[in-house]
Amino acid sequence: MRRRTGSSDGRLGLFERLLFSFMGPPQIGEDRPREGYVPDPQADLCHRCGRPWTEHGRVHTSSMTYRPCPD
Repeated sequence: MRRRTGSSDGRLGLFERLLFSFMGPPQIGEDRPREGYVPDPQADLCHRCGRPWTEHGRVHTSSMTYRPCPD
């Protein structure tokens, strides 16, 4: 548990520890999809050209990364 910097009395840290003891760590979900799950076939298509993302190139610049649509 991290402590808040600049806190003079430490009550916030005690409150967080108390809440954590009741609530526990955050729930992040399962590591594998459930049985019978079929992913949406439209989810892996580009919203501009409708082609799969695997056909798109990847461009890296110093400030960003993007995928232009193929010609």
